[in-house]
Amino acid sequence: MVTARGKKEAGEAMETLLKEYKENHENGTSTFRAEEKYRIMFEGIACWPWLRVTSTGLKSRGINMVTTIYADAFGFIYDDFDGMCRAYANVPNAMNLEHSRDKRIKLCRDNHVEGLLVHTNRSCKLWSGFMPEMSRQIGEACGIPVASFDGDQADPRNFSEAQYDTRVQGLMEIMEANKGGK
Repeated sequence: MVTARGKKEAGEAMETLLKEYKENHENGTSTFRAEEKYRIMFEGIACWPWLRVTSTGLKSRGINMVTTIYADAFGFIYDDFDGMCRAYANVPNAMNLEHSRDKRIKLCRDNHVEGLLVHTNRSCKLWSGFMPEMSRQIGEACGIPVASFDGDQADPRNFSEAQYDTRVQGLMEIMEANKGGK
């Protein structure tokens, strides 16, 4: 980010954000600025043209997205060519189904996730192909509901606000029923 913009202010902003994250972690607080009612994992890349719609649809219902697999994709540290190869063989879109599933199950368990919201990104054929089965296995292993919605990072016309809202509403209702022991 800093290199791309080449601005000192960008580096300072990232350092401030890191400090805030560390303080929140130490204090057991969150950057989620609403009452947290539910904790979910968001699977799939963000719908960038629809970010306000997707984030508002969660926040307005008290749904906190507490984990995603994509954070790993942007934080490699390696010292040599072999290290680079190992790092890139472990990015989300370079893993087989079983390894992908197991990493996500660990994230769900570590972060006390109550539901899984899956963006089926139609421009990513690998994920569109095995996402339904992987999501089913994660939901089963973690005992959490799974909801999916269609999108496409290459074509924003493939996203429907109404479909997204309906799926998030349904996920929330199942998480609520689970909390109530129903």
